[in-house]
Amino acid sequence: MQRYEKGIDIKYPIFVPMKLTKAIGSFSALGEGMRKYLAQPTDFPEWEKAVTAAQQQNQWFTRENILFALSNISSWLTKEALQKWASKYHLTEENKNPVSIGVIMAGNIPLVGFHDMLCVLLTGNILCAKLSHSDSVLIPFIAKKLIETEPAGQDQIKFVDKLSTSSDAVIATGSNNSAKHFEYYFKNIPHIIRKNRNGAAVLYGQESDQELSDLGTDIFSYFGLGCRNVSKLYVPQGYDFANFFRNIEKIRGGNKP
Repeated sequence: MQRYEKGIDIKYPIFVPMKLTKAIGSFSALGEGMRKYLAQPTDFPEWEKAVTAAQQQNQWFTRENILFALSNISSWLTKEALQKWASKYHLTEENKNPVSIGVIMAGNIPLVGFHDMLCVLLTGNILCAKLSHSDSVLIPFIAKKLIETEPAGQDQIKFVDKLSTSSDAVIATGSNNSAKHFEYYFKNIPHIIRKNRNGAAVLYGQESDQELSDLGTDIFSYFGLGCRNVSKLYVPQGYDFANFFRNIEKIRGGNKP
């Protein structure tokens, strides 16, 4: 499954992707595995080993941040939630014409590329992922757990050192500077290029302590490295910041008040 190659040429002569029900079952089983691990980490040494390895690779990936990411991801990896999500896109049970989707994954927060991985696989296409050097442990581990549940998915997941224009489509996430390179390099194939983003919050001065505390979590989660972390505040002229600072000072460890 975890095939690392210098280039990318994945026009498989014979390829049968996972059917939608199988893919949903695999991802829901993954979610259940995450929830069990989070409830009793010491009972799952393989998960513990992966979390530790990710911490050692990237010191921004603290244990708390990794577990926080797993907790959030696991909350929507249920059969019911995945079926509801898939129904909005009118997906067929079997993709008769699978294509290769190259995904250049970011590494600013743990498992930030997971949702792209989910989208490609649930739609019955081939994932060709170029991992970030900052997050090259967790995504392959998650892929391994998926294939343990549904071995038929092993031909749908491929890890590469670089992407070429032989992909049928590309999803790339990076900085504003890297986006210019991506847009030029992949200009002749369908692509989604994500650039820098800034989260913003608008305060009116009537927010409750809980709302301000939740805002603090939105600011400090993952040390503020996520594109959805709030990094801009808009407040009325003369806004009194005393209550704001009192509540965000409750935040400890970057995730929880």
